[in-house]
Amino acid sequence: MHGPANESSLESDRMRSDSFGRREISRVAYLCRQWTRVSLTKLSAVFGLEHPDSSSNLVRRAKRRAEESLEYQKTITLLETKLALKTGNQV
Repeated sequence: MHGPANESSLESDRMRSDSFGRREISRVAYLCRQWTRVSLTKLSAVFGLEHPDSSSNLVRRAKRRAEESLEYQKTITLLETKLALKTGNQV
């Protein structure tokens, strides 16, 4: 895939929180929120979370980690690059 995932692909490729570590889920939730129009409700459902606030908390934690850790930010940037999410004219 050469662009960001859409809601239907997220729904069809359901991921359960017990399949990934918390840090990885936070990164994925952050990327989903940054690059798609998926609602917090749908994002929570994709990750098997019971409440939209749960996915909001995941995103917030990932954003905070990215601000505090250069290594964490590098990982997110690498994922964005591998997923072809960054374009040449983004700042």
